[in-house]
Amino acid sequence: MRYTKAVATTFLAIAVCACAGGEADSETHTARDSAGIRIVENVAPVWREGDEWHLSEQPVRDIGGQEGDPDYELYRVSNAVRLTDGRIAVANSGTNEIRYYDASGAFLLDAGGEGEGPAEFSLVSWVSRYRGDSIAAYDMRLMRVSVFGSDGQFGRSFPVRGMDASDRGRALGVFDDGSVLVAALVMDAPDDGADGFRQRVPLYTVSPEGESGDSICVSPGDEMWVYTAGSTSHGNSLVFFGPPMFGRTTKYAIHGSRFFVAANDSYEVRIHERGGELRSIVRRQHDPITVSDADIDASREQQLDGDMPPGMRQTMIDMLDATPIRETMPAYDGVLVDRGGNLWVEAYRRPGDTVPRWTVFDAQGVMLGAVAVPDRFEILDVGDDYVLGKWVDELDIEHVRMYELMKH
Repeated sequence: MRYTKAVATTFLAIAVCACAGGEADSETHTARDSAGIRIVENVAPVWREGDEWHLSEQPVRDIGGQEGDPDYELYRVSNAVRLTDGRIAVANSGTNEIRYYDASGAFLLDAGGEGEGPAEFSLVSWVSRYRGDSIAAYDMRLMRVSVFGSDGQFGRSFPVRGMDASDRGRALGVFDDGSVLVAALVMDAPDDGADGFRQRVPLYTVSPEGESGDSICVSPGDEMWVYTAGSTSHGNSLVFFGPPMFGRTTKYAIHGSRFFVAANDSYEVRIHERGGELRSIVRRQHDPITVSDADIDASREQQLDGDMPPGMRQTMIDMLDATPIRETMPAYDGVLVDRGGNLWVEAYRRPGDTVPRWTVFDAQGVMLGAVAVPDRFEILDVGDDYVLGKWVDELDIEHVRMYELMKH
């Protein structure tokens, strides 16, 4: 078995919930319908040369990088969103704060802070617009959502708990009615998990009052594997969970009353109503990319990069040597949905590739084409005329940047 990348335990979820059937539309795609489910098969982009959307050459806003000014020093930005009045809210998980900047990028105020009390965070993992210009922020460790008003003042919080005996769930985002989509955390591993496994994970909703509903969809989780390392001084073995190299995962996005389930086993995204009903499936013709020895070497080097205690380094090497490796890369990586309901899908990158590549599908699931994105720029929020995201410079200093999105 070849070596591979192994990462600390991460539990995400894959939702798979239904299927469907239709007729030919054009040389770029076909659409069919069966039992109320629309399936769009894309083979080529609609955009011709010159039609592509593109970003402004330079950012129109650049927040961060001002050494010595803590209001502009960003660390571990987990998310950022633009409000309707042009303000930008940034989840700075390094300080567990939500920072507000005005439309010009000037600092206004911060909310939250380290702690477990009201309006505090132990690990703020995302922020989202919530009923107008309010903000919902999710604390992954405390498993609760906190709501802040349009003025940045704390309003309330509610728990995001599991729907079963495990009492554990991971919030994925908020719907337009204020409810939260949650994936249950299933922690049990099979006895034969050394070559990888995927568990079935329930998805459910939590009301704005913190009440968990029944499962709306049952889905396989991310590919994981189990590694047992030697034994401790007390004779106990150390057990690690991690993804296989180039293992399959699922990402989620929410727009209005619908949620998007992106399982990257194949190039397919499923779109569900808030209650779990499958409404459409978006597919793209895709040839799997074979994993090369160079890809494996590069991934291994990434995992071993940085300082670590000698004992931990050797454990990491042993784990890399044992981790299973997939023969092909996932079909794609991240997904998001812009304000207009267009689906953005990020291409899966080889290890060491820092250039993001995004493909846009319209609200009907038809592939429009590719949008070029700056090197080392992670898209977080897309509006009708802007793209907001995190950019990391050559010194690993984080910025939140906004570019104008031009559609003609």
